[in-house]
Amino acid sequence: MRRVGRAVPGQCPAAALGLAGVGQPDRQVRVRLDGAAALDDRGPGRDPPCSPNRVRFPVPCDVGGIPARAQVGRDGAGAARAGATNLPYREVFKTWTANLPEEWGFTPENQIGALRSAALPMSFNRKPHYTQGLVLVGDAGGMVSPYNGEGIAPAMKAGRYAASCIAQALRRAHRAGIDRAMSEYPHMLRDEYGGYYQLGRIFVALIENPTIMRTCTNVGLPMPRLMTLVHKLLSDGYERSGGDFDDQLITTLTKVVRPA
Repeated sequence: MRRVGRAVPGQCPAAALGLAGVGQPDRQVRVRLDGAAALDDRGPGRDPPCSPNRVRFPVPCDVGGIPARAQVGRDGAGAARAGATNLPYREVFKTWTANLPEEWGFTPENQIGALRSAALPMSFNRKPHYTQGLVLVGDAGGMVSPYNGEGIAPAMKAGRYAASCIAQALRRAHRAGIDRAMSEYPHMLRDEYGGYYQLGRIFVALIENPTIMRTCTNVGLPMPRLMTLVHKLLSDGYERSGGDFDDQLITTLTKVVRPA
């Protein structure tokens, strides 16, 4: 079988930076902290009683009361894992786990291994998405959403786009033809997410202002009609073509801004 190139998943940031280029300094990067606890008394494969919930909690007031996303679950080896994202990372993680019910088992005595962190690049922070036979998919290509920190759906869609381009590339007999086929991959990503992610960067910049965030919370949250639009925007749940007024408005806004 002819080899077209290499696909780099999200867990290979070094390859993404070393082979494809450098990160985009004007894009957001979220950092995730993970720790593991040995909960052998629960039996192999059993989740802690809180799973699969995601728990939100307030960061201490001295860091501005910014909400952080946190979650618990099992890893492949059967250990219970806890993860949190936001600033300051270690204080956030320590505060959250200290306030979890003791019977869940996330205690210093149960901790196995060191607390580790990794960057989750957002808004196409890693480019180019294809070069010299290298394809960046998911987190490796900076495909985490700037709105909510989710990256699974964009990664799966990027995988489908990459597979489509690879199938076309395998039909080519020469390297130039392969590169032409694979060059469609970045364009597909840009058309699907470029404007949406750029709009997200603007959105994040606005809500980072405490005055704007306070106004949005006090004035916007009590308005169900506005919240319907916001939910579609934040969740990437809008229709790219057709749809209702909200879908068309978001689509128009993504076309007005310069793609990420």
